[in-house]
Amino acid sequence: MEFTKSLNNKLDELRLLNHPFYQSWNTGSLSLQALQTYAKEYYHHVAAFPRYISGIHFLCPI
Repeated sequence: MEFTKSLNNKLDELRLLNHPFYQSWNTGSLSLQALQTYAKEYYHHVAAFPRYISGIHFLCPI
């Protein structure tokens, strides 16, 4: 039980939505350039997502 609590506390420190970038996004204080850079970088993840799903599907037993 103590391990679980310790692990959860450590993971809470790493929560993505607590990152300063996302905090700024939520308050509407990001610059246009910051949003454009994010969109350019995030696009690669979105474009590759069907391949991720396909790879998982390929490994599923029939």
